[in-house]
Amino acid sequence: MEARGPSNFQTAPISKESENDQFHLSPHPLADVFETMDGLAFDGLKQSILDSGLLEPITTYQNKILDGRNRYRACVENRSCNAL
Repeated sequence: MEARGPSNFQTAPISKESENDQFHLSPHPLADVFETMDGLAFDGLKQSILDSGLLEPITTYQNKILDGRNRYRACVENRSCNAL
């Protein structure tokens, strides 16, 4: 089933050519509905992304992360991800 919604929602992968690029996304205020991950859960997410790549896309709205801010942060910290 195809997802439907406003046409201004976008999904990653977002291309980043090198770690020297200054590309940065910040969370959308609506993303605050969800808690951020930390500790062992976040470490597990980072390892999962290293092992398997980013499996769920990062959704942006108004050029900010609506869904996937933990995945995005894990990718940034890993410096290795198909979303960056």
